[in-house]
Amino acid sequence: MLFPASTGTITLAIAPHAGISLVDEVIAHLALSNSVRVFDCGNRTNVFPIAKIIRSLTTDVDNALAAIQVSRAFTCYQVTAMLHQEPALKGTPIIVVDLLSTFLDEDVSLTESHRLLAQSITSLQRLCKTSPILITINPLLSLSAERISLLNALAQIAQITYRFEETVPVLPQQQEMLWPPEI
Repeated sequence: MLFPASTGTITLAIAPHAGISLVDEVIAHLALSNSVRVFDCGNRTNVFPIAKIIRSLTTDVDNALAAIQVSRAFTCYQVTAMLHQEPALKGTPIIVVDLLSTFLDEDVSLTESHRLLAQSITSLQRLCKTSPILITINPLLSLSAERISLLNALAQIAQITYRFEETVPVLPQQQEMLWPPEI
């Protein structure tokens, strides 16, 4: 499974769309036996697909859904405050969805983004002492190239890093006609 099993572990997943379909699966499976803390930094978490996965795994959907606690942040300032204010969770898995999305805001200087991310990293390291953490991010586009240092800062604290690439379906090629069509 993608999620780290032990405390003291920060796993980073770099995936298209911040790996939201993978995250939905992880949240659903964890919620079957444990409470799960989700910090949604990119407004990507939708409980309906998670509920659908849970329904396929158990008949006790209500208890599994009650085990999921989601908090959303819409700015890098809110992300930093949210992580800083979170108490130690003593074993509750933490999933931070699309962490860097708010730190890419062009209205926030790169220096300020670094300062806020450093504070967020400090909070994540504190939380990691009692809970395993999964952080997902979207691959940075060329438009965000100047902020690649933010990704590098996250990669330095992760014990495990997964990189996923988007798969493009291969379309069948049109076959040549051996005989002309009949009229």
